[in-house]
Amino acid sequence: SLYDSGGHVNLEGIGEKSVIEHDNGYYLVSSIVDPTTNIGKILFVEISSNGIVNTLITIGEDTLRHITRNMFQENDSTFLLFANAIELNVNPDSSSDYRLIKFTKLGDILWSEFYGLSSRNEYAQYFIKTNDDGYLLIGQAGNIGDGNGSDAYVIKIDNMGNEEWSNYYGGSQGDLAYSGVETNGGGYLLLGWTRSFGNGDKDVYLIKVDSTGNQEWFETYGASGADLGRGIIS
Repeated sequence: SLYDSGGHVNLEGIGEKSVIEHDNGYYLVSSIVDPTTNIGKILFVEISSNGIVNTLITIGEDTLRHITRNMFQENDSTFLLFANAIELNVNPDSSSDYRLIKFTKLGDILWSEFYGLSSRNEYAQYFIKTNDDGYLLIGQAGNIGDGNGSDAYVIKIDNMGNEEWSNYYGGSQGDLAYSGVETNGGGYLLLGWTRSFGNGDKDVYLIKVDSTGNQEWFETYGASGADLGRGIIS
């Protein structure tokens, strides 16, 4: 099992996008949460193909709780990690932001950026590398569009983490984007769920946007119950 240097671990965020296979083993990433302080740090582990731990490092500050999402390997020694960063002991209505960290497998942080709206909570879900060597950050933000519900929230950044544009998508109820892909025409397809549109409690929500984030169309799919879209491939 995965563990921190003290031998105690409460794991969050382990999923299919938290593991990267390489020639001689695997890179894994997750969150480790101290149950007494609620501090959540990032655990990065390199293991061999037979399960031997070669590298184990933690990343994070004592004022934050991190919930890891997915990781991208840029080269043999450099990685990018997408996470929720929740600031502890502050206003709970504005405590959660997207965070993207570029780091080496020795634990050196090359750069780190937080993204979000003031007085709002943002919930990271997934990020992708784009054809212009930038990144698209995908998730949800509370109460920024129509009505009182949350919206799907997407931020486009360059390869140094600088924001190029952001936009939100949804209606008067709760909406969320879980994942996305870049299309051949230079835009993006976003997939998630919506309560604002469709037939049921939640419906699959597919959104097409252009290269600068303007919505071109959307479709919903589902019946009278709860239907969720989680992953999309091109």
